[in-house]
Amino acid sequence: MRTRSVISFLIVLLASLMATGCNADRAPTAGAAQEPKVASPPPLQISPVLPNGSALLVQKGERVATLLGCLGCHGKDLHGKTWVDEPEFAVLYSSNLTRAVSHYDDAQLERAIREGVRYDGSPLWEMPSDSFLHLSAPDMEALIAYLRSVPPGGTEYPRMVLGPVGKKEIQEGLLTPTTHAVARTRHIVPVFAGEENAWGRYLAQTICSECHGPALRGNPGADSSRPDLIAAASYSLDDFKNLLKTGQPTGNRKLGLMAKVSQSRFSHLTEPEVSAIHAYLVARAAVQR
Repeated sequence: MRTRSVISFLIVLLASLMATGCNADRAPTAGAAQEPKVASPPPLQISPVLPNGSALLVQKGERVATLLGCLGCHGKDLHGKTWVDEPEFAVLYSSNLTRAVSHYDDAQLERAIREGVRYDGSPLWEMPSDSFLHLSAPDMEALIAYLRSVPPGGTEYPRMVLGPVGKKEIQEGLLTPTTHAVARTRHIVPVFAGEENAWGRYLAQTICSECHGPALRGNPGADSSRPDLIAAASYSLDDFKNLLKTGQPTGNRKLGLMAKVSQSRFSHLTEPEVSAIHAYLVARAAVQR
């Protein structure tokens, strides 16, 4: 009886081991074909190498800040300035970033830039965060490094003071904080025009959307100087370079805002960046809906 029980136990154990071996993942044998590992593409970003060959994070961040227009709103020294001075409507200053950043950790500062939310949870006003929503991690890291590198100076301005007209416009929904613009445009992106134009699309989305809208279809609430960028597809590369570097369009026309922005911001674009933006806008015109 005992012998039969032992034999039965061994049969059950052997069957169990065979079943486990059949279901287990087999170790790859020597020489067996392996699944190729596909490396993730590097994140898109504004050129990490500056025209002078430097790639220091802070210096790159200063270039990012210039291209995004931070210096235009907050001043070349980032000390801020009077933005709106109409007491009946509002009195608003652009923040002194050299003093404001000390109130934020990096995550809070990123949220303020992307989402328009202060460290205390209150919303920012007149901050174009909807244009910075899709800023890549390397560009954000460089921008924050630069902002923290500038020594504090100047005055720490008070928050916006609303007048009766401004309060009325808020009640009527005509004046809204930055967080509303972010919520409204969060899922609006420029049309895809192939992987080969992904970098140009990212640059255009990051640098041009503040004026031309999140889909680059123009800003319907602004004047005719902010058109759908399908118009740029008609430019030759040389004419497009001249437009971005000098603000001078074809046909000897005069541009107001674009001329100023080109000279203060777009003139800092590298040749490869300009070419990538142009190639994307040409390809975008072919798939425009």
